[in-house]
Amino acid sequence: MSSLAGKDVRSLAKSNDGSLYAGTWGFGIYKSQDNGITRTAINNGLTTLAVHALAVDSYGSVYAGTFGEGIFKSSNGGLNWTKLNVGYDFIWSLAVTSTNRLVEGTYGGGVIYSTDLGQTWTPNNNNLPSTFVYSISVDANDNVYVSTWGGGVYVLPNNAPGWSPMGLSGLGVSSLFITPSSSYVFAGISSGYIYM
Repeated sequence: MSSLAGKDVRSLAKSNDGSLYAGTWGFGIYKSQDNGITRTAINNGLTTLAVHALAVDSYGSVYAGTFGEGIFKSSNGGLNWTKLNVGYDFIWSLAVTSTNRLVEGTYGGGVIYSTDLGQTWTPNNNNLPSTFVYSISVDANDNVYVSTWGGGVYVLPNNAPGWSPMGLSGLGVSSLFITPSSSYVFAGISSGYIYM
């Protein structure tokens, strides 16, 4: 998106209809329907404007993870937002699997997921030593990967009960990316290196 000068953009998401959403720290959410040429603030119903994560499910509903007020959902393209009862309010990352399983990474509460579009939430921190989850990514087979600041990278194979370590412990892993076609995992760390 162009011209969000002075705004700290923390997350981007694109819906199936081509709408582009930007979550900002302190200014809420912006939406563009022309690839970022113009954008509109869409904050009706948000009780905080510290938006750190965004995700879109296959039905087009948008989820906004905030730092201090949990997760909000919009089923009408951002016209209105409703707070979901997650049970933890400090959200750092969000992802959605192909089966619309919502996965959130929290700042201090580990991983929490929903299998019913956000109606109910369940924590899953089995074998996950760090509760500060900075990034979440999902591969083509719905395996979920998380990065934890001190604990490195972990994977939760599709429908497995617990997390398995992949490495990079102690390196400050802050971001993950998975290539859709090959499922290569890329990890960005605090010292500026990228691992594959």
